[in-house]
Parts: sequence; structure tokens; C-alpha cells
Amino acid sequence: MTDEERLRQYQELLNSGVITKDEYNDMTKHLQARVQQHAEFDAQVVPEAKEEVKQDTSQSAVDDAQMSSESSIDEQAEAPKEVETVIDERKKPIILMPSQTTKEAVTTTLDEQPSRVTRMANEADQVSPKGPKKNSDLLIAIIIVLVVLIGGGVVVTHHNQKNAQIGTENVKKETSKKAAASSSVKKNASENAEKKKASSEKKKAEEKVPAQWSDAQNKELADYMGIWQTAVGQDFVGTYNGGTPKHLAYKFPDALKDGQLKDHLKLDDHKVAFTWSPKADKKADYQVVAVATGSRQGVDSPTSYFFVIHEGQGQVYATETASGKDLTLTETQNADLKNNFASIVAETQNAASEAQSDETPQEDVTISDDATVTEY
Repeated sequence: MTDEERLRQYQELLNSGVITKDEYNDMTKHLQARVQQHAEFDAQVVPEAKEEVKQDTSQSAVDDAQMSSESSIDEQAEAPKEVETVIDERKKPIILMPSQTTKEAVTTTLDEQPSRVTRMANEADQVSPKGPKKNSDLLIAIIIVLVVLIGGGVVVTHHNQKNAQIGTENVKKETSKKAAASSSVKKNASENAEKKKASSEKKKAEEKVPAQWSDAQNKELADYMGIWQTAVGQDFVGTYNGGTPKHLAYKFPDALKDGQLKDHLKLDDHKVAFTWSPKADKKADYQVVAVATGSRQGVDSPTSYFFVIHEGQGQVYATETASGKDLTLTETQNADLKNNFASIVAETQNAASEAQSDETPQEDVTISDDATVTEY
């Protein structure tokens, strides 16, 4: 194989991608140098060889002419001269082409001492036939990878869609469950509220007792308090005529309704629970039907009266607590106030008394002559 053929072979390997450009340059640099050297050598030697051939041809023609002349002369000579002429003809030079000699010498030297380039060329000779097969295998591998990727993508997409659908269905189910649970909770809460309300109403109905205080009695108490406070020289605000009495931070009857006085009332140094009951129809030990608050002459703190029905009897409790949250109560020392309220509670309510409720207070309401502002 010539250098030119090997160069063409390496070029094919480079074009097919079997070797890189750097490998091609490394493998062919010696071959290219030799080809270049051969080309330069041919450019220089061949013209010289042609000139020599021309000169040799001319010289041969001259020699032939001489030899023809000499042959004529020597025909008369002895036989041994023919042998000499033959010998002279044998001495005629044989000219070899310099380029051929040089190429053969170089080729012989390269064949005797194989270089790295030659070995790589041999390897390339072995690899070259496999190039197309390798490219085909690579193409098949790429196609397989693409098929796998596309198939995997389709599977993944289908899987994701299925998961999304399942997730949506789960969300719908959870939402439905929550809605059902919420509806159930609301329904249960409503039923419980109704049951609680019914139970509370039933309990209240069971706790209620016949009313012991009426609007007529309340008006009677208001009329009496108007006469009494004028007699003792005091001015009171009472719930019996729609007022809002106030003792310290407590406003009545709200303080009793809202439980503000729970655990803050003491009667004779014992805690007591007062219940606001404008009709006195509850099962409570101390049912407050009215409250009045005013001031007495010579006393800076307010004076409050609690009109209470206790065990069916009318009781009046008074306090002059000047500070704090606890109110200390005692039964009033004012006999007129105590006796008149007790008599109003004890009266029998009938149609006649209700008819007389709009009349002036009874003339038998008594105010003691010794009633003074020091009594409370």
C-alpha cells in the first residue's frame, strides 16, 4: 500500500468520525512529509534524468557512428577484435531513473523499520471495515434510547394524569365527608341546643313557684317609699318606679342579673346569694324584688335597701359599704320600713286589691313619730 493510499484511508476514517482531527494529524504527519518529499524529489530529479537520457542518447549515436566506422576498419582485422568490440558494447552504460531508485530505497527502509504511524495505519486498516457497522450500531442505540424515553414519557404522563384524577376524586370525597361531617355537627349542635333549651325551660318550670310579688304590690311599695323618704328627709332612687339605683360600682338590677355580686355579699358576716326575681316565683332563698339607693344626712357613703322575700316573708336588708367589692348587709333597723314592706308582702292578692292599685296609698300606712335619719 502506497503513502497516497494510506492518506486516503485516514481521510475516510476522519470523515466517518472514527478518529478525531488531532489523531488524523498525528497519524498522517509522517506520511504527508514523505509524500511531500517524494513530490519535491520528483520535481528536481526527473528533469535531470531526462537531460542525462538525452545526452546519453546523443552520445550513443556518436558512439554508434564511431563503432560503425571502426567496424568497417576492423572487418579486416583479426577475429579477436570482434570479441573486443563485443566487450565494448557490453560496456555500454545502463541508466536507472533516480526517482525510482530513491522511492525503492525509502520504501525498503520503512518496511524494514515500521514506525508508530505504520502500526496505527495497520490498526486503522483493521478498524476501517468496522466503521459503518459501528455507525449503524450507534444509530440503533440512539433509536432505542429515543423509543424508551418517549415510551417512558407517555407512561409517566399517563401515570401523572391518573394520579391527578385520583387526587381530585380524593379531594372531592374529603370535601364531601367534611361537608357531611359539618352538616352532622351543625345538626347535632342544633338538636343539642333545642334539647338544652327545652331542658332549661323544663328546669325553670320545675324551679318556679307561685308568684309572691305582683305589679300591684310593686306600685304599692313605690307609693310607700315616696311618703317614707319625705318623712325621714331622704331622697332615694328605686327599681320599683323604673329607676337605676347605684351603689359604688354596682348598678341595679343588672348587678344581680349578671352575677356581679356573686360571692361579694355578706349578711351578718356570712356569704349569701341574692337572686333578682321581680315576681318572686323562683326556688331561691333570697329573692330580691326591689332595690333603693340614697343618702342619709351626715353620712358620706350611700345607703342601699334590698327588698327581699325570704321563706315567704318580707325582709329589708341595708348596707352602707363605702369601698371595695364586697357589700356587708344587715337587717334594717328602721321599723317603719321593715313593717310596711312585710305587710305588703303578706297581703292577699285579689281582684279588689288590683282594682285599688291605681288609688292613693292607704291611710293606714304608718310612719313612726320617732323615725329619724339615723335609722337605716
